[in-house]
Amino acid sequence: MQNEKDLLKKAVNYNQNILNEAAGDIDSVLHKIIYFDYKSHTIWNPLKDESLRYDVDPTDKYGEDKIKSFLDNYKKLEE
Repeated sequence: MQNEKDLLKKAVNYNQNILNEAAGDIDSVLHKIIYFDYKSHTIWNPLKDESLRYDVDPTDKYGEDKIKSFLDNYKKLEE
């Protein structure tokens, strides 16, 4: 579980760095970030809720399948 949490943090940091580099031009980097859709929201930080204000348990909030897929996509980038 801790290993999964660490990997999630790395994936979120990866996404955050890409978004920071975009300097407001988010459309130019959307193809680079890891995300999934959840109730009409694009989730790139599963450690937070849809508003990005509150910490959540990613598996409880979004489901094990979405988190597993998110992590699998991040692992592919590391290869």
